[in-house]
Amino acid sequence: MISSRRVTTAAAVLAIVVVALVLREPADRDGDSSAPPPSTAPTTGAPSEVPIDQFCAAFEVMAAAHSNHLANDTTASLAEVTEAGEAVLALAPGTPMPPAARAGLTPFVDGVIGRPADPAPAGSADAFSGFLAAACPLGGAPR
Repeated sequence: MISSRRVTTAAAVLAIVVVALVLREPADRDGDSSAPPPSTAPTTGAPSEVPIDQFCAAFEVMAAAHSNHLANDTTASLAEVTEAGEAVLALAPGTPMPPAARAGLTPFVDGVIGRPADPAPAGSADAFSGFLAAACPLGGAPR
């Protein structure tokens, strides 16, 4: 079981990442923010619904793996956080989530696992952070 100290540390690290993603300005913005992000949803039909608690559990695993990677910075810890991030992204299409929050999810996870990504659409990082705060509160059931 993940200790409350590790969860608190992971939450603090993730909050810092969210702030960094929100405040980050791309070096070469082309001014066209009206284009929708490319769809990563399967084209064969709607995904199965994923319970919020399953998504939150996967997100907590990613947070713990990210905290471990920040502390250890090894190839193994990078592989662990990458695998956990990919698991979160795999659950996302079926997770009930507001569209603005969904738009912030992939850039957020990409930032956590260190993968280059386009900047999050305006407001989506805040929307995703708000979704997490409401859906996955630390140490409690979703609100």
